[in-house]
This record gives sequence, C-alpha cells and structure tokens, in this order.
Amino acid sequence: MKNERFYDDWKKQRSQVEVGHNFTEKTMKQVYQYEQGRKSSLFDIQWLVATITAHPLVQAAMIAVGAIVGFIRLAIMLHILLYA
Repeated sequence: MKNERFYDDWKKQRSQVEVGHNFTEKTMKQVYQYEQGRKSSLFDIQWLVATITAHPLVQAAMIAVGAIVGFIRLAIMLHILLYA
C-alpha cells in the first residue's frame, strides 16, 4: 500500500509537465531534417520488394531460383550423409 501511494504521487507529479506551444512544429521539423539527411543505402529493400511483387515474371523467377537452390542444398546434404 505504501509503494502504491508513492507511485500515485509520482504519477501526479510527472503529469504536471507542460509542453511548449511549438513542440509539435519543432519535433516535426527535426523528423523532416533527419529524413532528408539520411543517405540511401546501396541495397534498397523497399525497391526490391516492390519490384518482386509488381511483376509476375520476376515472382516466377524467384520461385524457380529458390527451388533450384533448395534442390542443390538437398543434393549436397545427401552426398555428405551417404559418402562422408
């Protein structure tokens, strides 16, 4: 009970904080500056996902590559298990 009273007092004290009248504008300005200052990476995952989902031929190619890689992996594992 004593801890609960301390916690309630702390909550009341923390809720008394006043925010400046231009807090939102300053925050959004900093967010915008941060976004403008970010350098684009060499590997853009968003572009890759958009490209794959937009073109059915690319989707089919990715499935085929996945199947081939899976088959090669399975063949290597079987070779290791049988001949190692």
